[in-house]
Amino acid sequence: GLRLHREPVDFAVFVNETLGAFGAEARAAGVQLTEQVDAGVPPIDGDPGRLRGVLGNLVSNALAHARAGGTIRVEGVRSDRWVLLTVRDDGTGIPADLLPRVFDRFVKGPSSTGSGLGLAIVRDVVEAHGGSVTATSTAADGTAITLKLPAAAPG
Repeated sequence: GLRLHREPVDFAVFVNETLGAFGAEARAAGVQLTEQVDAGVPPIDGDPGRLRGVLGNLVSNALAHARAGGTIRVEGVRSDRWVLLTVRDDGTGIPADLLPRVFDRFVKGPSSTGSGLGLAIVRDVVEAHGGSVTATSTAADGTAITLKLPAAAPG
């Protein structure tokens, strides 16, 4: 029963504003925030407030597990009638045994200081939009969380 107030959300502006909100925290942690948005990525058909919360959660998680001198990159590409949004970090990674359950409620890694609800909420909001979320992670390469969100209808 998640109530959404959907409208076209300009992808580049959405990403830029969200990253801007984390600029001071990233600088203090010695982490670089970057964005890589393909030209022609359409607006997302979504609830802007809920989507800001989702991206904010993912960036906050990435900052919590980032290495000093590391990078967090938010990527955006169009895939058919979808927009793929990926938050990629080069941090410590998610343990392999935890990865299949990372979107379940109250699941968290040994170094997590959170409640174990953040990624479950991300999944719930993305699925309420008709999309999906996946995670890949290794200790050597860090973590990538990819959201598949509906593109707004043209016009």
